[in-house]
Amino acid sequence: MDTLPLEQLGVNMESLQASGIALGILAVLNIPVYWVLFKVLFEDFSEFSQAVIYWFTPDGWSFLRGEWTEDFFAEVKLMAWGGLSALAVGTEFFIFGAPIQSLFN
Repeated sequence: MDTLPLEQLGVNMESLQASGIALGILAVLNIPVYWVLFKVLFEDFSEFSQAVIYWFTPDGWSFLRGEWTEDFFAEVKLMAWGGLSALAVGTEFFIFGAPIQSLFN
């Protein structure tokens, strides 16, 4: 049993490693995009940290405290920031992934 289970399924490990490297490069190069999205969605870091606190707070607890609306919109902003950031990296990987991977194969 010399091969890894993924290789038995026909997955090329070198290509998989090159894909990870390409995603890492794109994730680092997109730091300015994350910052622009952050500035568009959040006024400052305290609003972002409040959104993270609301994300960990159960919705029922926020409802009982009368903060359900603030909780909801803070979580929407947080998920939009994460989703748009991931979408940017995914789209760039779809467009530029093959040329970047070819550098490492």
